[in-house]
Amino acid sequence: MIIKEDKKKVRNALFMNIVLSVVGLVVFILEYGNIGLFVFLVGLVGVFFCAKKMLFSNNFLRVDEDGFFIKNGKKEQKFNFKDIEKIGIKTIEKNKNIQVLNFVFNKNYKIEDKFSFLRFYNDKEATLPNIYEKSFYEIEKILRDKFREFV
Repeated sequence: MIIKEDKKKVRNALFMNIVLSVVGLVVFILEYGNIGLFVFLVGLVGVFFCAKKMLFSNNFLRVDEDGFFIKNGKKEQKFNFKDIEKIGIKTIEKNKNIQVLNFVFNKNYKIEDKFSFLRFYNDKEATLPNIYEKSFYEIEKILRDKFREFV
């Protein structure tokens, strides 16, 4: 099963950059000075990068029989279920009820593996960023079912 990255934030940023470009162009045409041209150009740069992210970004989470695979940009990493001790939802701050999808690993991962895919907050525990189309409750259910099948 493949779960793609959610692009709602990029669409919103693209819309706001288009609005910024139009406002900058209107201000420049109404002869309020070169600030309108600057705002227009900044908006166009934002539109370019948002469109690039929407069209060429292929980030996803794939759940296999023996683990899950995360692709982020040109980097990719496979996490095997045999290396995972526990998958669950953990409450980080009880006052604000902040919950995250938590993984407890049997082994420590190398330093270069830590920062691109999962957010490690100690040597063996990590969280999955909430950047995918499905909620982390649904992802947790899918991963936990596959984890139970594997074990």
